[in-house]
Formats: sequence, structure tokens, C-alpha cells
Amino acid sequence: ATVNASDRYILGFFQGAEAAGVYSVSYGLGSIVGLVFAPVFFVLIPATAASWEKDRLDEVRVYLGFAYKYPLIVSIPMLFLLTTYSRNLISAIATPEFYSTWMLVAAVGSGIAIMNLGAIVQTILILQDKSTKILTVSVVAATVNLIGNFVFVPRYGLQGAALVTLATYCLQAWMIHMMTRTALAFPW
Repeated sequence: ATVNASDRYILGFFQGAEAAGVYSVSYGLGSIVGLVFAPVFFVLIPATAASWEKDRLDEVRVYLGFAYKYPLIVSIPMLFLLTTYSRNLISAIATPEFYSTWMLVAAVGSGIAIMNLGAIVQTILILQDKSTKILTVSVVAATVNLIGNFVFVPRYGLQGAALVTLATYCLQAWMIHMMTRTALAFPW
């Protein structure tokens, strides 16, 4: 939650409520990409847990492969459309004061997609019952996000917040990948 919301608080502090509002609309639009991944998480843990308990790691790899493959097939074009038509989409839900650059939507949407890929890989840690590693990754990501926002938002405003969000989600996914690759190589 800290990674998701801290940028708006810091934007509001340094840039004012208008900037936080513009960013919130763009963040909401970019977050639509995450909806494509949502159904995966309803079935991923139960399906992989059954195979994991029976030590059928090849099945777990297959499930994980499908879990990221099909959402990416949909989310990449969706991200392109959301970015390309961001101004039109924002005008349908808000006034012109909330328009932003396409870069904000692209950075946030990409970050959300990467965060979801990391969450799929995180399934391996859940199967191993390594919740402390998940907590560690979350705390590091939240800390990096807060520090990054305090450094980049005063100087670069909305774009700084969006790029820090993207970088944080990349770091988070990379850390999870590094922690899981010895237990079960993820089938990229």
C-alpha cells in the first residue's frame, strides 16, 4: 500500500492537491492493466499448491508459465491503447484540468504489469512458506519508493513520481525473482 499511495501524498506535499489529483487519475487509468492479471490469482495458488505438495515441479512451471503468458498477451496491447488514448479516456471521466502526459499512464501501467509479474513469481515463495522474504521485499520496496519520491518529486514532479513507481515495481519484481530462482527456475 505504501508503494501504491505514497507518491500521491508526497506530490500533494510538494506540488499541491492539483498535481496529486492529476497523478491519481493517470495512476487509475494505468492501473486498469492490473485487472487483466486479477483472475490469475484466484486459481494460481490452489493449482500450484496441489502440484507443489506432490513434488510435481514441472506442473508448477507450466501453471506459472500460463499465469504470466496470457495476461501479457492482453495487457501489452491494452497498455498501448490506454497510453495512446489516455487524453480521450481521461476526458470521459474528468475535466481538462486532470489531463496529463501519456508518459504518466505508460510508466504507471508498465509498473503495474511488472508488479503483477513479480506477484506471479512470488507464488514460489508462498509455496515454500517464505512469507518473511515477501515482507522483506515489501519493506525494501516501500523504503525505496518513499526515498525516491522525496528525491524526484520536488525536482521532476509528476514524471518523477511515475518513474519512481516504475523503478520500484521493477526492483520489487527483480528481488522476488532473485529469491526464487534457486528453489524453482521461473519459466520465462
